[in-house]
Amino acid sequence: MYDGARVALQNAAIQSVVAASYAGVYVDEYQDCSKRQHDLISELSGVLPCRIVSDPLQSIFDFDSNDPLPH
Repeated sequence: MYDGARVALQNAAIQSVVAASYAGVYVDEYQDCSKRQHDLISELSGVLPCRIVSDPLQSIFDFDSNDPLPH
């Protein structure tokens, strides 16, 4: 899902719809993100302002063996 959403955000039509629908994004508990989630937020930040609330990435929930980014 994360990879598909990240790829979709590379499409200009999708970017237009997202930009017309939202003013920005807040991501709370960002420290719990995996690398895939981080990559999705990075892609989204090219379309919308993203505000991050967190400690260093930890990915404490291991749902799919996603490694957190190194500190």
